Amino acid sequence: MFGEIQNYFFVSEFQSGGLAHDHGLLWVQNAHQFAISSNESIEKYVDKYSTTNQTSQKTNRTNLLISISSNEIHYNIFSIR
Repeated sequence: MFGEIQNYFFVSEFQSGGLAHDHGLLWVQNAHQFAISSNESIEKYVDKYSTTNQTSQKTNRTNLLISISSNEIHYNIFSIR
């Protein structure tokens, strides 16, 4: 999907509410490189494989920040490579 994977790193964490999730890094052979590849080519590559969701402009940003910071507490359980 991304290309040939040369190396990887993943860590599993749990939020304070108990929701498990992973964070990971992939080293992809011949991937675009910051300060070498153009910003446009990097953006095109990232946009091809990722999506985001922006909150509504009507959302009270202060209440959102308070909610996130009080609920998004992570606990690192283990790492794999």
